[in-house]
Amino acid sequence: MLSMFSSLARYNGWANAILFEDAAKADPACLMAARPVDFGSMFGVLNHVLLADRLWLHRLTGEGVAPAGVGGLVADSLEALLALRQAEDARLLAFAAGLSASRLEETLHYHTISGQPMALPVTVCVMQLFNHQTHHRGQVHGLLGLCGAAVRDIDFVYFARDHQG
Repeated sequence: MLSMFSSLARYNGWANAILFEDAAKADPACLMAARPVDFGSMFGVLNHVLLADRLWLHRLTGEGVAPAGVGGLVADSLEALLALRQAEDARLLAFAAGLSASRLEETLHYHTISGQPMALPVTVCVMQLFNHQTHHRGQVHGLLGLCGAAVRDIDFVYFARDHQG
């Protein structure tokens, strides 16, 4: 399980780098355009993922600032968001590298954004952290294609094939 989470953290950074490179080549108006998706636009979705990562990492580590919500904008340009994304991806790598088998067996007690108390296995919370990104990267990937952007494949299998060992 530890090696899987380490692989997912590396994959996460790899996929985000490609997605942001492809997004940077798209028409900026298309990135910001209102869409019938959660968080209103591709740019809104990318901001949401960053906020959700910060929230889960705060819950799991107690470090960083927990956002009050996951629907706001933390950056006003793709370039600024990329810098924040890269910093968060570095935090995710360090987090995954610091996980232990005993930590994964623990239960995480936290409160939802609406204040509801929750308790879930740490393993489930870490899976949520990485799966959530995959879900939203897929949304942005598809929308970029609709904007006419050339988007590269970011499936895990491509990462694994190119990063064996």
